[in-house]
Amino acid sequence: MIKTLPTKPQAEIISVECNLEEFPFTCVALKNLKKLKEYRYERWIKDHSTKRSLRQTWTMVAGPNNHLPGPFDLDVKRALDKIVFTTGIDRVVETRKISFSIYKIVEILGLKMGGTTYKNIKESLERLHITRYISENAFFLKSTKRYVPDSFYLIERLNFNEIIDPSSTRTNVVVYFGSYYIESLKAYYVKPLNLTYYLNLKKPIPKRLYGILDKRSYTSKTIVYDLVELAKVIPLTSHTPSKVKQVIMPALEILKKNDFISEYTFYTEHKVKKIEIKIKKPDKKSTNSESSSVDQHFVDYIIKELGPTHGPRSYYENLCKTVDENLVYRALSELKEECLYGEVNNRAALFTTKIKRYLNEINGTN
Repeated sequence: MIKTLPTKPQAEIISVECNLEEFPFTCVALKNLKKLKEYRYERWIKDHSTKRSLRQTWTMVAGPNNHLPGPFDLDVKRALDKIVFTTGIDRVVETRKISFSIYKIVEILGLKMGGTTYKNIKESLERLHITRYISENAFFLKSTKRYVPDSFYLIERLNFNEIIDPSSTRTNVVVYFGSYYIESLKAYYVKPLNLTYYLNLKKPIPKRLYGILDKRSYTSKTIVYDLVELAKVIPLTSHTPSKVKQVIMPALEILKKNDFISEYTFYTEHKVKKIEIKIKKPDKKSTNSESSSVDQHFVDYIIKELGPTHGPRSYYENLCKTVDENLVYRALSELKEECLYGEVNNRAALFTTKIKRYLNEINGTN
């Protein structure tokens, strides 16, 4: 029986870096996780700058005497995403770090504090710190529009100040991020993610699928995957199409039952097993009638980014009700980049122009 999520709480929208949504950042399997030392993912894409096929490989390598990050580590990464977002992307880019207490991670993830929880979070942060990622034309740098041929760490340095009371809210952790992650944040290569929805999914595969599909829905609400390719990017231990279908169907049903996808279809094309997934579009009628559905923190964020030229708050509240949040983030990201590399006289006017253009492109009008 598929369980639905609890009564819908106020959605908490955060920003997440796009590359780490596109490629396998952690494993979803718990079985034999401690034996997993390396995972390599490979694909071919079309490089739009050269119009040629480009081979990308992405490799996760476990640190010494450890294993690859697993489901809990992805949850901890989401907590770090929230701390980055609440600290402010500009501030994190400037200082290259975030500071927090272990208890803050506990609070974000809705865990019960205790000695075991403290130990698990500490070990997770250490694992994220020592895991190496090797990008062969995979990690995309938006600022220079090139793919990175290099290896890197998400967390470059990790400092712990031991405390006697695990439930203390005093800052006792400092995370220093690696240069590629910081450069990506600086270029605002980020997308929104509904942290509330993610955490309520509970199970690893629905969580990972939500991240993958939400990233892809940025450009299209209809997403097609080769089943073997989808298995590799999740990543699953088995890549046999029949087994992949068996494993992902319960996760798809959870996402469908809880209003993220509207439908999915398995089919065969040229002897290749594929799946088409349709992302559910927001119900504009219901969002228009529920002013409480507007995330006021998100409205604050828009106003802050637009600066002194911003319009009335009510305008941005209505915008959040009627426009897909991915489009809002896309407009803010492009605006940020144009401000870095050129003179923008009126940020709010340019933002509004971009939103209108996106909507016209989607609706097929001029």
